[in-house]
Amino acid sequence: MKRRSFLTVLLLPLVPLGWSTRAEARARDMAQLRACLIGEDAYRELTACTIALSIDEKCGFVYLKRAAALKVPVLRIWTKAFDNCRSSLAACLDKDEPEYLSLFIRRAALLRLEFQESILRHLSREGDAYAKEVYNGILTTELKSATAQWDNPEAVANSVMRITHAVANRAERYAWPAEYTKLVTDEQASKVHSAVAVQDYINRALPLFEPLQGPVF
Repeated sequence: MKRRSFLTVLLLPLVPLGWSTRAEARARDMAQLRACLIGEDAYRELTACTIALSIDEKCGFVYLKRAAALKVPVLRIWTKAFDNCRSSLAACLDKDEPEYLSLFIRRAALLRLEFQESILRHLSREGDAYAKEVYNGILTTELKSATAQWDNPEAVANSVMRITHAVANRAERYAWPAEYTKLVTDEQASKVHSAVAVQDYINRALPLFEPLQGPVF
């Protein structure tokens, strides 16, 4: 049996009844408050990490534009970065207060979902912009190609075919009605044929306008 010190025996009558119980309750309250503050701060840091991964000039996904946004697995890479940050913060939480750790995990899961949704919205916008860029590029390139090869019917037909295919892809992407798809296809094909006809006329008529060679006085 452990013996009490002389000072403990001397002061024991002065300790109010129930003081030990109140002290223990106070200690538990302070421990819970500490765990709550640490959990809130961890969530704050996770939110800050999410903001950095979104809009920071060095690592924010919003700076990936058009082709750059589609040529790398943005969703997988940035989600993994979020998960690494979440795991390191969760490891710092007090394991003796499981309810606050559980609360952090639940809130982090919701934040993760919101983060992924923002990535997908960005990829959708940049995908639309890139698709338009590619579509316009095909129309311009094939028009120039057909014009340059105005005397090659097969090359002109191939350019019209590639333009038709580009229009069909865009129509499928944006669910164009069949009538509108045909209208756009005919319009773009007409531009090619017009450009070829003009180039043919220029090349055939050019010799007629060459200056006559006469004696030089």
